[in-house]
Amino acid sequence: MFADVKIGPFEEIPATEWKRLLEINVLGVALCCRAVTPQMRRQRSGRIINLASGAPLKGVPYFLHY
Repeated sequence: MFADVKIGPFEEIPATEWKRLLEINVLGVALCCRAVTPQMRRQRSGRIINLASGAPLKGVPYFLHY
């Protein structure tokens, strides 16, 4: 996914690219959590731990949407 990010100035990032990244990075996590919830409820235990990318910590130019 990261290798596919098209970098460029903020005003040139197409809405389709924003939508694609949001679907992967936000909706993807939500769907994974939803998929394991029934099993966790059945066994009455479990933990969901989501880890984020460290990319924003570096301040990489033109990676605003990532």
